Amino acid sequence: MATLAFAIFLGTEPRFGFATGAGQAAGLFWVASSLGINYLPSQPSLTLLLVDGGYHTARFTLYGMIQGLWL
Repeated sequence: MATLAFAIFLGTEPRFGFATGAGQAAGLFWVASSLGINYLPSQPSLTLLLVDGGYHTARFTLYGMIQGLWL
C-alpha cells in the first residue's frame, strides 16, 4: 500500500532524480520523524531509531528509484 500511495504522490512519469529525492525525503522526514515521535514515550536507544528510520528511508528511496525508472 505504501508503494501505491507513493506512486500516486509522484504522479505520472516522474523523473528519476525527482522520484529518488522524493523517496529519500519521504523516508527521512515523514516516516523516520513519525517513528521518532512514537518512540518518545518509551525512550529506546538512539541506535534503534537510526536503524529503523534508516530502513524506511532506504525503502522509500528504493521505491522512488524503481518508480522513476519504471513510470
